[in-house]
Amino acid sequence: MLRAVLMIALLGSLFWSGCDLSSPDPPVVKDAFLLGTVVTIRAHGDQPDDELREILEDTMTLMDEVGSQLSVYEPTSEINAINREPDQTTTVSDDLRYCLEIGLRIAEKSEGAYDPTVGPLVDLWRFYDDEPESPPDYRDIQERLDQVDYRRVDLQNNTLQLEAGMALDIEAINKGYAADQARDYLRQQGVSGALVSAGVSSVAALGTAPEGRLWRVGLEHPRRAGEVYAAINLEDGECLSTSGDYQRYFEHEGTRYPHILDARTGWPGQSFQAVTVLADNSTFADALSTALFAMKPEAAFELVEQLEDVEAVFILATGERTLSSGMEERLEILE
Repeated sequence: MLRAVLMIALLGSLFWSGCDLSSPDPPVVKDAFLLGTVVTIRAHGDQPDDELREILEDTMTLMDEVGSQLSVYEPTSEINAINREPDQTTTVSDDLRYCLEIGLRIAEKSEGAYDPTVGPLVDLWRFYDDEPESPPDYRDIQERLDQVDYRRVDLQNNTLQLEAGMALDIEAINKGYAADQARDYLRQQGVSGALVSAGVSSVAALGTAPEGRLWRVGLEHPRRAGEVYAAINLEDGECLSTSGDYQRYFEHEGTRYPHILDARTGWPGQSFQAVTVLADNSTFADALSTALFAMKPEAAFELVEQLEDVEAVFILATGERTLSSGMEERLEILE
């Protein structure tokens, strides 16, 4: 059954804040339904709570505006305007340019496992429109693959050339970019500490939790809903992104088909239950976790070890857990 997992509470979610809400200086918490999911911001600072709530409200507005312009599910978005008229030279916004630069970088490093031109394949699988009952026909997938190739995207500064028949889809980056924007805006407003959680996929930390502690974040078990199997303390500027086969998927003839596609084959990744990436940029972490999930284990492990200031947790399809070399000292296993 297709399942969309939303973060709606402090516990029982993919991510949770480890700060003590009963402390003398608890954070102000703001929730909103944005970007197709529940976004939560926990923040504290020298400002009065009323002023802090206004800042959080403005932050949510910013995230909504940025995310909407980059979403293929908003009919009037910038990205849809481009997709409706490909094969033309277009001037794109700084937001879209930045996301495409990140996406193309990850596409190259993953040899196309992640690809920002995956739109034609996403449309075919229809994960976001309804509940699929079976995979698309193999021949249809092969035909759509001809329209997917990040190497045919011509991006020069803010000038974009997209070939006819191709379509951009950066939903795998959208929430991460919104989280980055929110964290940067909160910093500009003088907020001492904040934890931005954009749905189940993206978390960005600012400063420290109340009383100077680090923001403590938990990871939900991909096969035991609501059970947190590990925790990690995030320092200022650090981000987490998780891609998993338990967020949106359907089952057909005993096989689970998650919504994360390997853009090289047109089929969902099958090697992992979940991949969590730790990095200092949420946009980058979002794209990378998507790419790693679609890759074969050995190639995914090797890529993470090649990247500086990036760590990861891999839960294989078998349930076996593997950590990158630097993650072993950061992750606390709670099971």
